[in-house]
Amino acid sequence: NPLSRLGFCDDYGLLPDVTSHELDLKVSLSVKKHASFTMLSGLLSANTKLESLSIRSLDTEHIEPLAQALRINRTIRTLTLHHQHKTHSSEVSLPVQKLNGASGDESIAIRGELGRISTAVVGHLIAANTSLEELRLGRTQLGSEGGNIFEHLTPAFANPASRLTALDLSDNQLGDRGGAKLFAALLGGVKSNISRLSLASNALKDETGRAMNDVLRADGCTLASLDLSGNQISGLLLARAVKFSTSLTQL
Repeated sequence: NPLSRLGFCDDYGLLPDVTSHELDLKVSLSVKKHASFTMLSGLLSANTKLESLSIRSLDTEHIEPLAQALRINRTIRTLTLHHQHKTHSSEVSLPVQKLNGASGDESIAIRGELGRISTAVVGHLIAANTSLEELRLGRTQLGSEGGNIFEHLTPAFANPASRLTALDLSDNQLGDRGGAKLFAALLGGVKSNISRLSLASNALKDETGRAMNDVLRADGCTLASLDLSGNQISGLLLARAVKFSTSLTQL
């Protein structure tokens, strides 16, 4: 209910005097259940006191209800997501009111370590944002998972009013696995409005270069500016990109 005013509930620890809330879904197993988490999300959408929210062990099924709530909420400034990996733990703080478009920012930079879940949360949060033009995800340690970025941003690209056209993925250790996957997604028909793309300093080599050239030759390619500095793609493949692309204006 987008018009709901019900934002407080004792069972979830959401009280009128609580401005910061932390939730561990590995500990709060009852909240982790889909129906219960959906109820929590409904409360968050109407909550008018909470300013920061921290969640540990968020799962895929929780992304859409959480993002739907945070696209409506106008007081939560920061969503901090914690994840435990095999070798380390990660944390990223997301500026909610910037991502959901309430602040009207045209350029947003994310700091911290992004993973599959947190990147998908970003994509769902900006789904209704009509002011964002540039998303900067440089140095967020995406690794090869960064190759799935266009799938994660699909909710934003599906919005005909979206103005997002610039994406910075520089210095993310994508490697050829991530780079080739990224261009393969574009070639496979994933919708994208991106015209400016930075892939600088990502250890990209010729496997990525070949996939890139396939995209640049394809009809309907939107890429006009492409930053490949600090990579190891051969001069021959770069020359082909210049020779055959009809969309590139800057390389």
